[in-house]
This record gives sequence, C-alpha cells and structure tokens, in this order.
Amino acid sequence: MDYLKALRDDPDLAEEFDSLFDFFLLDELSPRDEADGRSTFTLPGMAFARDGSGGEYHLLEDGSIGYYSSEGEAGRLAESMDDLFSLIVSCICWHDCCDAKEYADSKTLEEYGQRQRNINLEDM
Repeated sequence: MDYLKALRDDPDLAEEFDSLFDFFLLDELSPRDEADGRSTFTLPGMAFARDGSGGEYHLLEDGSIGYYSSEGEAGRLAESMDDLFSLIVSCICWHDCCDAKEYADSKTLEEYGQRQRNINLEDM
C-alpha cells in the first residue's frame, strides 16, 4: 500500500493521522537539512514527513527509512515504508522507547516497556 499517497489524497485522514501519531506529511519530497555539524546518513535520501519536535523522516535510496531527531541524532528507523507505518501505529510514542540505558538486559527492558505502556494508556 502506498501510505504517503493515501495521506496526500485525503487531507482529513492526513490531519487525523498527524493528530494521533505526530506525523506531519510534507507536500513533496524535500532535500534534507544538512547544516554544519548535523548528523547524516550514508545513503542519499529525501525528507517526506516531520514530527512536532522537528524530527524528520527520510526515504533513503534503498527504500529504507531514516530519522533525524530534533537533537541532531540520525539513524535508520525502518527497513521499509510498511515497517515504518507498522511502528508508528503499533507504538504511538516510539520516541519514548529510544533510551539506550533501558536496554541493559531483558528484565530492565520488560519493566521499562510495561511502564511506558501504562503511561501511554493513561494518556489516552
């Protein structure tokens, strides 16, 4: 499924998707911000969406998805658009799961996941 086309073709859906998942679709693919000192990807790509904090989603040359955080961190977020949308919908606050110290061992990660799940459910 072409998720970006579906969102572009239905502005109401795009607005609702942004409201629920903090995913603002850009009107078109755009060159990424490559200001001095900013992290970069090893593959060429173009920005296609942003989040409320200023992070950018990038479609990379190989079809994978990169993400620039507003703090200047960069990395591959998903292997495909299908994987990205699965992540966004399945883990609404996926940014909250990026704290490396919580991945020390299985028990710590499980406890962290349960805490985040409970926080997200309370927020909803």
